[in-house]
Amino acid sequence: MNTNAFRNFQYNINKVESLFENNSSYTLMLIYANIITVFEVYLQEAFVDLLKSDDKLLKKLTESSKYKNSKITLNKALKIDMNKYLIGMTKNLVFHNLADIEPLYKEVLGVNIRYTDSILKSIETRHHIIHRNGYTKDGEKINMSLNLAKETLITFKNLVGDIENQILQKYVQ
Repeated sequence: MNTNAFRNFQYNINKVESLFENNSSYTLMLIYANIITVFEVYLQEAFVDLLKSDDKLLKKLTESSKYKNSKITLNKALKIDMNKYLIGMTKNLVFHNLADIEPLYKEVLGVNIRYTDSILKSIETRHHIIHRNGYTKDGEKINMSLNLAKETLITFKNLVGDIENQILQKYVQ
């Protein structure tokens, strides 16, 4: 006799092993989740790289609605490299949380993240895949298809392309 947790582990590890043999909907869910992860990494890298290259943007970060009321002790302020501190703080943000990230992009970089309800739904679906192994909070299985994964890929490629174009127009001469 085994616990439910162990039985679930065995069931899911067998799914992982089956990936060596075929492209199942389980594989598609992992691919789907990775699409949003790649998007999140893009947002972080683009933001941090721009902050590193322009002290004016770091100042705008400190004046943003997210950080304008942040406080650190004088003792800490004297001991740290403020630029490194701000970059480190930024790297700790959850970049797929567009409710936090979109205003930062707009206020600090002057770049709009033009997301839609379908993009938010995709991020929520990724959350279910990553944190609930493909099930909703209500225990409903996520139905993944090749078409949905491909459509999501195209949607996020287009969104990143739009963001990238704005960055290039504003910061690359």
